[in-house]
Amino acid sequence: MACAGKSTRELHTGAGTPAGSITVYQPGVFDTSQLAGARPVQGHGINGYVYQPPRNPPCIQHCAPLSQRALAWQYRPGAWATVVADLSNSALVAAYGQDPTDKELAIAAATHPERTAPMPSVFRLGYLPAGLTVNEAETFGPPCLRCPATFLSLAVASQQPDCSGSGGCPMRISVQRIGDASRISPNTTVNGHPAQLTAGGRRELLVDLTTHWRLQIIFPGSSATITAADAIRIAEHTTLAGNDPTDPSTWFILNKALPR
Repeated sequence: MACAGKSTRELHTGAGTPAGSITVYQPGVFDTSQLAGARPVQGHGINGYVYQPPRNPPCIQHCAPLSQRALAWQYRPGAWATVVADLSNSALVAAYGQDPTDKELAIAAATHPERTAPMPSVFRLGYLPAGLTVNEAETFGPPCLRCPATFLSLAVASQQPDCSGSGGCPMRISVQRIGDASRISPNTTVNGHPAQLTAGGRRELLVDLTTHWRLQIIFPGSSATITAADAIRIAEHTTLAGNDPTDPSTWFILNKALPR
């Protein structure tokens, strides 16, 4: 299964703490074999399945299929969506217990994937190495705590990304807001910004675009497709949506924020 064709939005409590997520898959993308043995559930006009992962699941890469408990349902024939409740959130568990299926079904009933809007991005890319294409994108906005942020996973266009092996997807690019305590150990610069380039199995480039905004490029050492020079050039051609774009209305539209 390729990682393409899905969109994720974070759910949060009234206090702004993360409480789970909704992921909508394009028709034909979701691997229904994952639901073998899942528990059928009904409620709020939704027929769905509750998936429970194995007790000792294998190492999961970011772009892998379901890796935690989730409610899955079809929003139209051949097109699926999932709701994941964060059971480590004590306020959520106190309100709905360890089995929040009824609440998940209510969220599913209130979700309308057919009502689409362009996906925003907190940054624009002016360069990508030849052959690379975005196969997964996630954008998070206020008031969740770990954002605003935009994450992109990329792969060679002629290949399906190996999301199950140790190499994972060939590249991951993200820009997100960081706290005052977050520090890097600069060993280079990109366009005058302090940057940290890490060699080894997990090759990574971190660039502090401003005091509170950081670009991260992960390019696995197992892949010869992407070099450190490629990562630096990508960073040199990355544009942040303003100096402190905490207002998502200032963000770019994703499909216009990628090189043609």
